[in-house]
Amino acid sequence: MKLHEAPATQSKQKVMGKKSKGFQQLLKQQKKSSQSPEPKLNLRVVESDDLDDIASKTEADYAAQEERIGKIIGMDDEGNLNPVTEETLAKYRSYLAANLGKNCVLTGSEDFPWEEKYVFGYGSKQEHDELRKTRASYMDTFELLKINHINDPLEGLTAQVKRLEDGKEFSLDLTYLEAVDKSSTDYQLIKDYSFWQVNWAY
Repeated sequence: MKLHEAPATQSKQKVMGKKSKGFQQLLKQQKKSSQSPEPKLNLRVVESDDLDDIASKTEADYAAQEERIGKIIGMDDEGNLNPVTEETLAKYRSYLAANLGKNCVLTGSEDFPWEEKYVFGYGSKQEHDELRKTRASYMDTFELLKINHINDPLEGLTAQVKRLEDGKEFSLDLTYLEAVDKSSTDYQLIKDYSFWQVNWAY
């Protein structure tokens, strides 16, 4: 994803309910847009890849996703996924630590919070490039080192990563990351976790 005046982005808002992720993404984008500073005329566009992902997912796809997640953290008596708690998050962390590939390479699934003004177009590219020297960017690629232990269930899991370009290490919110190889098991594992964390953290 390259910097330009109006790319798509999502905010990690905690949304109650169990609607599809595509719907949740649109809700989060709408909420983020309403909170964004001036200028308001700088329109944002959902990228074609995001639209294709939303359009291609069927009810069966969501059911399969919830089934995969349910096998990790369990379901309640009504067949709903268990919410994010210290206990269920610990289970998910253990599962990811055991099943993510040893050579998992990650990148940003959306712009990181500090980069919002630059992808909106009211921050300078020069300033963004300078800050990227010391801060992790959604444009970077990272080697996954480990899934960190839990600090706060509402905040979710963080990944300890090493930037491939310069070897700098960062601790990053896992819901802002995705595997570079979209055909890999790692990609699905992280997407499933992010879906659960964003939608079931009350």
